[in-house]
Amino acid sequence: MSNSEVPAIFEAAFAHEGVIVKVDILQRRNDNHWRLIEVKSTADLKEHHLEDVAIQSYVLSRSGVTLASVWLAHVNRAYVLAGETVDPRQFFLFRNLTRRVQQLQPALTFQLRSQFRVLAMPKAPDLPTGPHCTNPVTCEFFDHCNPPLPNDHVGYLPRLHASAMEQLEEMGVESIRDIPDDFELSEFQRRVCDAMQTGQPWFSADLKGEFESLNAVTDRKPAFPTSGSRTEIFLPEPVYRKTNSFNSKGNALHRSIIFCASG
Repeated sequence: MSNSEVPAIFEAAFAHEGVIVKVDILQRRNDNHWRLIEVKSTADLKEHHLEDVAIQSYVLSRSGVTLASVWLAHVNRAYVLAGETVDPRQFFLFRNLTRRVQQLQPALTFQLRSQFRVLAMPKAPDLPTGPHCTNPVTCEFFDHCNPPLPNDHVGYLPRLHASAMEQLEEMGVESIRDIPDDFELSEFQRRVCDAMQTGQPWFSADLKGEFESLNAVTDRKPAFPTSGSRTEIFLPEPVYRKTNSFNSKGNALHRSIIFCASG
């Protein structure tokens, strides 16, 4: 950091009184001040992002680093890939969170004290597992508190609400194969359930059209699998011309498709 010719530092690690952070980007400013930039793959600012940058600011400011400002960079949902490569200045949106982070500092101090008290306990707190184990992020002790479940466990149904999970537990249903036909599920969940119970894969009637539309957008024919396989395409960054990172519903473009040899 003492080398003034270094314009920025990536993934710099800092520690203060037992708290360790890694900063995505530290950009050198004037008079040996620094701009902290946290980079996220989402298209919006989320509440836990503020806590993330706040703890980084807390540690750096107590480690002798003078921060000029604190920023969050996230994906610009309106960005459309026009050429062959992504323009990073257009792909990202930058939010100045300096004031909001400063306002969080008093509460953050109390939160850290509380967390250190928990860490000093002789054994882990007696708390049941649940959605809080993965929201907003997956706990580092998730595997310790959540032993592996059978492959057909109801917990693997996509987007199953906690209340529905509780209902199944009260009914004594642990396997997807045992979910009653009249149990309320979404269309997608019922589709997964039927495939598990019957052992038969599901094929969308719109599959061929999806391929044709994708070919038209990309101006080329992608080399997709052609025989019994399942592939997932997750595009946080646009890779085809005339496309962006998100679909019309504002979700990251994510496709999960089962391919078959016919047609």
